Amino acid sequence: MKKAFYKALHSHSKDLAAHADNVASQFDAETIHKLRTTCKKLRALLRWQKIDRKTHTAFKKTYHLAGEIRIIHVAKEMLTKDKASATLRSFNAW
Repeated sequence: MKKAFYKALHSHSKDLAAHADNVASQFDAETIHKLRTTCKKLRALLRWQKIDRKTHTAFKKTYHLAGEIRIIHVAKEMLTKDKASATLRSFNAW
């Protein structure tokens, strides 16, 4: 059981580090989403093993901050799509 925990912890930690590096270079919605989901998996793993609160609180904060960025990205995409379709409707009405 311990071996599986450490293996999962190592795997998710490597993924989190990779996603954090990617966020620095390509600040897109998909990269932020991957960072958030990996962070959430690590938090769940740490809670499952009842690791002290201070440790998974940092992951919680990162998860929530990345969530705010993700909301902005999604809203931007929606506005861009709405703007494009509104432009087409206006052109057709003209």
